[in-house]
Order: sequence, then C-alpha cells, then structure tokens
Amino acid sequence: MVRQFLPGHFFLRSSAVLNAGCSLAVIYLLILFVWLAPLLSVFCEPTAAHDVHRAAQIGLLAVAAVALLVSVRRWREVQGPSRPVIVLLVFAIVIGGFAVLHAQVRFWAGIEAATMLGLAALVLSVTIGAPEPQLKRFLMGALIGTAPYYLMLCGILVGAFASGTTLYRAEFFSGYSNYRFFNHVQTITLPMLAIVAVSPMVSAWVRRCAWGSLVLGFSFLWYTAARGTSVGLVAGGIAAIILLRATAWRVLRPLLLAALLGGLVFAVVFIGLPTLLGVSIDGDASALMTNTRSADLRAYLWSLAWHDIAESPWLGIGPMHFAHRPNFEAAHPHNFPLQVAAEWGVPMLILVLTLSYLGLRRMRVSIAREPDAGLATMGTGLWITCIAVAVDSLFSGNFVMPMSQVWIAYLLGWAIVWTRQANRGGVSGTVSSISRRSALAVAAVLLVSQLWLVYAIHDQVLHLNDHLDGAHRIVINDHDSPRFWSHGWF
Repeated sequence: MVRQFLPGHFFLRSSAVLNAGCSLAVIYLLILFVWLAPLLSVFCEPTAAHDVHRAAQIGLLAVAAVALLVSVRRWREVQGPSRPVIVLLVFAIVIGGFAVLHAQVRFWAGIEAATMLGLAALVLSVTIGAPEPQLKRFLMGALIGTAPYYLMLCGILVGAFASGTTLYRAEFFSGYSNYRFFNHVQTITLPMLAIVAVSPMVSAWVRRCAWGSLVLGFSFLWYTAARGTSVGLVAGGIAAIILLRATAWRVLRPLLLAALLGGLVFAVVFIGLPTLLGVSIDGDASALMTNTRSADLRAYLWSLAWHDIAESPWLGIGPMHFAHRPNFEAAHPHNFPLQVAAEWGVPMLILVLTLSYLGLRRMRVSIAREPDAGLATMGTGLWITCIAVAVDSLFSGNFVMPMSQVWIAYLLGWAIVWTRQANRGGVSGTVSSISRRSALAVAAVLLVSQLWLVYAIHDQVLHLNDHLDGAHRIVINDHDSPRFWSHGWF
C-alpha cells in the first residue's frame, strides 16, 4: 500500500498513462483521417482530392511526430527491433541523407525525405502501448475507414438509378482524384476487412458489417477491373498457401467467398439493373482488363527509370526527381522498386528489400508459433496484405499517393503491434533495448523534419492554384501527373 504513494511509482504510472494517451490520440486521429479524408474531399471541389489528402496528411504526420516525442520523453528505456535491423536502418538514414544532398533540387528532395520520415513517425507513434487493446482499435479502424465510404458510393448509385443520370466510372468514386488511387487503398483494406470479418476480438455485428463491406468492396473491384490489386491479392494468397499453409485458408476462404459474391453484386447492380431501368452506366470492365496501352506506357516509364539508375546507381538522381525530368505520361515510374533505385540509389533499394524480407520472415515465424488461432489468423491476414501491397507496387504508385501511403503506415503499425503481441512470451534476438537518450534523439529528428515540412509547404497550400499553374506549364498535357501535389512536376 505504501508503495502506491511513492513519488517514483506515481511518476511511472502517470508516464505510462500519458504514453498510452498519446498513442491513443494518434490511433484515433489516424482512424479519423482514413474515415473522413475521402468523404470531406467531396466538399472541397474544385480542389483536387489528391491535394486535400496531401494537406491533411502533412498535418497528421506533424501531430504524430509531436506525440512520439512526448511519449519517448517519459520512458527510461525503449524496446526496439533487433540490432541487425537497427544497423540496416542507420545505413538507410545515412544513404538517404547523402541522396538528398546529391539531388539537383534539394528542396524537393528534402520534402520527399521528410514525408517518408513523417510516415515513420506515424508508424512508431501508434505502436506504443499495450498491444491487445491496440489490436482491437486497428480492427475497428479498418471497418470505420471503409464502410462509410462504401455506403456513400451506394447512395450515389441509388441517386443515379432514381434520376436516370448517366454514371461514369471516372466520376463515380468521389473523394479520389482517380479511381485507381481508390484501388491502391483496396489492396490494403480488402484483406483487412477479411481479418475483421473472422476476428473473435470484435462483436458479431462488427463482423457482419465487415462481411457486407467486403462484398461491396469486391463488387467495386470488379467494376474498376483493378488488375494491380487483383494480382497483388492473388500473389499474397498463393504465397500464404505455400509458406503459411493451414492458417492461410482462414483468411483466404472469406476473401474468395466475398470475391464471388462481389462478382454477383457487380453483375446485378452494374450490368443488370442499369439495363432493366434504362440507365446508362459504363459497367463493361472487359475493355479495362484488355487495355494494352497502360502496359505500353508502363514499359516506357520503366525504361526512363532504368536510364536514371544507369546514370546514378549509387545515390540516384534525387528523391522525387523522377518528377523533375518531364515526360508526357507520369511523374513517377509506376514501380516502387525502380522508383527507389532511380531516385535514392541501388544500395537504398537493397536495404529496403532486406528490411522487408526480415519483417515478413519475423511475422511468418511468429504465425507458425502462435497458439491462439484468432491471433494467428490476424497475423496471416496482415502478412497476405503486406505481400499484396508489395506486388501491387510493381505496377502502380501506391507508395506515392497520400491516402495509400497513410493506409500502408496503418498496415505497418498494425503488423508491428501484432508481432509484439505474438512475441509476448519472448523470442530471443527479435527485440533490443534502446536507451532513452537515443530514442529521444530519433524522435526529436523526426519532429524537426515535420516542422520543416509544414513550413516548407505552407505557402504552397495557401497559394495552391498558383503553384499548380506553374507545374502545368512545365508539362502541358491532357491529364494531371500526381506526385506530391496533383500535378507533381517541379
């Protein structure tokens, strides 16, 4: 009893409460972002949804960096990754710093680097605290971040059918500048919804809502003929069957069933009903599936990236600098590994691939050793999602667009928290202790980077139309080329 009133004990308890409070605030703010950003973008027209998402993202990253620093200040010792991982991260930071200094336009290289650091701060800030309650919040957040938007799309469909208005695919997905950006998010959220639909950690009504959202999500996937997302999900499923075996089917069964039901909903809602009601709708997805022009354009962009790699293989041409060399198609190469190698250098790509492999291997080992079936199923779903995102990145810009960037941070934070919970019994060599001083230095650097980022772009936000007009004069074409902003050339 006396111990409870000792000042030191009270301080430690208060610190733990404050740490948990900061992490709780960030996870709720993160859920609020993925929930509201697409919905509120509808009311910000004619400002492009991409630009609305970007401005909101920068605010989210700044808050996460502040919360991370506050949390770290209260800890005497911080649990971190294994020492080999820490060494690789240090090398990545050093190489990244040299890549920024090597860039022709350091201002924009710094903006790209600061955005990556902000996303790292976001991931770290949501991993603080007890794992089990955080896992429940991630489960609920996955549903909250998807179901309301799907309901809005259903409302748009009902309105189009009732009024007889022609519905075009490019205009249907309000809140996204391009429906492919929505597909990038689906690569992440569809398997997440499958996790929620079978999780014993949430109530029955939450699982039912997740099931309904999953089926709706697949109907929209059929409607948009999202090849990158589909290939990513199939690759994740095949990899899980090969490497995870029995646990894979706990997630793949609901995904496959929802894909079939979603195809049925697509046939009825996007083909049958419009024909019956005499409403015009571009429901034929076969043209998108057989479109070879997009493959030709990607081959063109990839050839540009290979040229950049050959020009500067060690440090790249500079972060974001694919958008500094105008072409007629896009400000990024639609292939994340090529983008990293071209802009940051081949050594950085090797580090990214190595860190990704170590993380996936650690999760696979934890899944195999996890005795709790529900927890193992969750880990399997997250592992499949990571593979799907990686494969999708070979054909798209999912690591470039702000909404999918934040969802990827959401995925990584969830995966880290899950791994901590799965390793609660202690697995030798998977974690290390980081001194409070070192952790404080890292958190301070992350915060400074976000303060600089806010300062660097605030004038662009206040005069966004003028900035975009200047970017349009660099490359004059019939479409936007998103990178940092909706027209990303500099």
